[in-house]
Amino acid sequence: MKYSAFTMLLLLVCTNVSISASDETTPSLDEALIETSLRPTQNVLYKNILHVNKSPAHWQLDVGAAILTRNTLSSSPILIERLPQPGDLLNASSFRFNTAAGPDISGIKYRDQDLFFDAVGFRYFDVQSMAAQIFTPTTGVTWAFPTSPGSISNTQNVDARYTSRLYSFEANLYHTVEESQIRWLTGFRWLQVSDTLGLVGTNVTGTQTISWNWNAQNNLYGWQVGADFPLIRNSSRWKFSCSPKVGLYGNQCLGRWDDGTPAGTIDNENSVFRNQIAFAGDLSTHLAYSISEAISIQLGYQLLWLNGIGVAGDQPEVLSGTTIATGLNSSGSAFYHGALAGLNFMW
Repeated sequence: MKYSAFTMLLLLVCTNVSISASDETTPSLDEALIETSLRPTQNVLYKNILHVNKSPAHWQLDVGAAILTRNTLSSSPILIERLPQPGDLLNASSFRFNTAAGPDISGIKYRDQDLFFDAVGFRYFDVQSMAAQIFTPTTGVTWAFPTSPGSISNTQNVDARYTSRLYSFEANLYHTVEESQIRWLTGFRWLQVSDTLGLVGTNVTGTQTISWNWNAQNNLYGWQVGADFPLIRNSSRWKFSCSPKVGLYGNQCLGRWDDGTPAGTIDNENSVFRNQIAFAGDLSTHLAYSISEAISIQLGYQLLWLNGIGVAGDQPEVLSGTTIATGLNSSGSAFYHGALAGLNFMW
C-alpha cells in the first residue's frame, strides 16, 4: 500500500509539472484564434511598408495640352539669286516657326507590386499647326532652284509657307525601384513628322501664279528606354520629376514634289521612298500640385530631338522636276520644344 501511495504521489507531481509547462508554451484557443486573425493584417501592413514609395492608386490619367514650337532649320538653299547679286535668295534657316498646341493624353495602370513590371502605360500627343511664312520680293531679280540649270526672271514675288506636323504614341512597361523611387521604362513608340514647303510665285503683271511644293513624311517605328526620376519626394502636395528617353527607330520616309500653273494645280510631280535608321531623344519635366487626393494640376516642359529624317527644307536641293533631280535627303534633323499643361487624375 505504501508503494502504491508513493506511486500515485509521483504521478500527481509529474502531471502538475506537465500542465504548468503546457500553460507557458501552448497558447489557449482564444489566443490562437487572435494570432491567426492578425497574421494576414500584419502581412498586409508589412507589404504596405515595403511598397510605401509606390502609388496606392490603381489608375492614373493625365489630360492636357502640348504647346510646342520647332527650332530653326539647318541651312539649306531654297532659291538661288543669280542676278544682280549671286547668293541665297531664300534659305531654310530663315524660317521662324510659331507656337502651336495639341492634345496630350497619357495613362498608367498599376499592377501587382510583386511583379517585375509593376505598371503599364501609354501617351499620345500631337501638334499640327506649327508654321512659318516668308514673303520674298523678286522684281528685277533673276533666280533659280538649286537643282535647276535654267532661271526665272518674270516674277514680282515668291510667297513661301512652311508647315510642320508632329504625332507621337508610346506604350511602356514600368519597373519601380523601392529605395530611390526611380521608375524605369521600356516600350514601343511611333512618331510621325510631316513637313510641307509650298512656294507661290506671282508674275510681274500680277495676272498669273505658279506653285512649287515639297513634302517629306516620316513614320518612325521603334523601341525606347528611359526613366522617371523623382526630384521632389515625400511632399504632401508637390511633386517634381524628370523623364529622359532615347530610342532607335526604323524610318519610312516618303518625299514628294509637284508644280502647277496656276497655283494649286499639278502639272508635274515626283516621289521617292526610302527606309532607314533614325534616332529620337526625349526629355521632359513635370511639376504637379495636388488640389485633392485624386486631382493634381500639372505643368511641364518637353524637348524632342529627331535625327535621320526627311525635312522639306532640305528637298529643293535634291528633289524637283522629273528630269532634273530625283533624290531624297533623309539625313536631316528636327528639334521641338515647349510647355506641357494639364490635369492629373488618380483613383
